Amino acid sequence: MISKTVESSFKKYAEEMLACRDLHLFRFRVFARGRISVFRLIIDHAFGGVTIDECACCNKLLRVYLEEQQVPGEDFEIEVFSPGADMKLKSYPDFKRVTGKTVLIWLDRPWNDKTYIEGVLKEAEKDHIVLEGGERIPSRIIKCAKQRIEHE
Repeated sequence: MISKTVESSFKKYAEEMLACRDLHLFRFRVFARGRISVFRLIIDHAFGGVTIDECACCNKLLRVYLEEQQVPGEDFEIEVFSPGADMKLKSYPDFKRVTGKTVLIWLDRPWNDKTYIEGVLKEAEKDHIVLEGGERIPSRIIKCAKQRIEHE
């Protein structure tokens, strides 16, 4: 398995490389798949819209970086994904990415007599979100949230 030092330097490089391309690292995970170390990254622009070509380009750059590190005895895979509309919204950047879209929100306790709220996300801040109509929901009570997938 990859050492914490290699994992940390890889993540730092990934964040810097992505920032140069106006992309953000939304999720990062390293895990074993048999004898192979897998680096999984979920990337996107701040307000969504990353393309498959951008994911492929980043994958190639990350692979070159990792090969240059010459980690002895390590086989690895790099997986670079876009978040997808069905990804759970967990953090400020997640909510920022779906501003202007309809979100489904489950609360861990009632807020204005509701434990489920659906609406268009108008604003995302670190400590709260604001839905269309001005409803302000503190981040600390959001149990789970997802973007609603619209079918045409």
